[in-house]
Amino acid sequence: MISLGKSCGQRLDVSMHIIFPFCLIAHSDLCDHIVKNKEIYAKKKILELGSGVGMSGVLVSMINREDCVLTDGNKTVMELLQKNADRTNEEHPRAEEEGSLICHRLKWGTIHVERFFEKHPRFRTSRFDLIIGSDIM
Repeated sequence: MISLGKSCGQRLDVSMHIIFPFCLIAHSDLCDHIVKNKEIYAKKKILELGSGVGMSGVLVSMINREDCVLTDGNKTVMELLQKNADRTNEEHPRAEEEGSLICHRLKWGTIHVERFFEKHPRFRTSRFDLIIGSDIM
């Protein structure tokens, strides 16, 4: 279960980031695509940009069981995304040989990408197979 918190349609912080109901539709459409096309996402290292609360990213991580990195630039949204990822990791534990479900705050720009690689060095030499996003503005 994904927690949406109280954020739908409310201003979250000074960045003016707002989770609009249409964002949920976009994520829902991507989730529908993931379920109908599991073979596209199976056994792939996936990066999701603009994960929001994690609807599509959590789903794809449960299907592929490989490394799945969920990102968002908004600090408040990241807190909720991390809670949803933690809940998923607790309810659906991964075997040691399976990949990880990771959340990382990622804003646009080279410095933020470098910080990501510092925190997760294995991704510096390992490329993602797919980059997904349903609501990137």
